[in-house]
Amino acid sequence: PERAAWSKVLKEEIAASFAGFDKAKDTSKFFDKYQLLNDESKVEFWSELIIAVMNFESGYNPESIYHEPPPLSVDSIGLLQLSYGDHFCPKSKADGDLKDPVVNIKCGVKIMASLIEKDGMISTPDNHGAARYWSVLREKRKLPQVIAKFKGNWK
Repeated sequence: PERAAWSKVLKEEIAASFAGFDKAKDTSKFFDKYQLLNDESKVEFWSELIIAVMNFESGYNPESIYHEPPPLSVDSIGLLQLSYGDHFCPKSKADGDLKDPVVNIKCGVKIMASLIEKDGMISTPDNHGAARYWSVLREKRKLPQVIAKFKGNWK
């Protein structure tokens, strides 16, 4: 039941940020017929992609914390491994706990949509698009595994 609520929030947030996501020109890496999908199916596409990212970032564990090494020296927290003070994220735990899946999803979706809208890409060889933030979307990291996970979940 808890994950059903997360899924609902995820889809609502994607729908609210849809214009940014729909700017991606490299969706064919994941699904070659993306442009033929209706908007509802495109929201499903983005949901499955973000779920695949969560798999590699946190193993779907909202309590997950990774201590980033220097020079970052911050904690990456929750489902999408976000940090306090990141654009669209709470400044501190008092402003919103990143271990809360709803807070984490809302923040992460906005970050991802803004990066994709800015660069027009999900991931590039020089780490633009959402790969600016999520290393699992970088070609020399886990991008092939993320794509495989996505395709395994996608209809």
